[in-house]
Amino acid sequence: MQPVGVPEQLREVARNSKPLMEITNSGDSWTIKTTVGDKVKDTTFTIGQEFESKSLIGSPLKCIVKLEGDKMVETQKDGDAEGLKVFNIFNWEQEHMS
Repeated sequence: MQPVGVPEQLREVARNSKPLMEITNSGDSWTIKTTVGDKVKDTTFTIGQEFESKSLIGSPLKCIVKLEGDKMVETQKDGDAEGLKVFNIFNWEQEHMS
């Protein structure tokens, strides 16, 4: 989070939080709903296609998500900053992910 300008105080809150993530997909479209406390963020994207999002501090981001085996890997880029890779690892099950 530091490469995209998230202040230390917010990084500490993120480190100590236990977010709830709900992932759904419909055809090629995926949605990740992340809930941390009273904050909710919905992100909808297509695997392999760049999309726009916002950082924890509201800065615009360019993102791309790729599947690498059982990993959903998101690369975020904020302006000229180097890309930040976010690894979300899921156990794929027939009806849902855990």
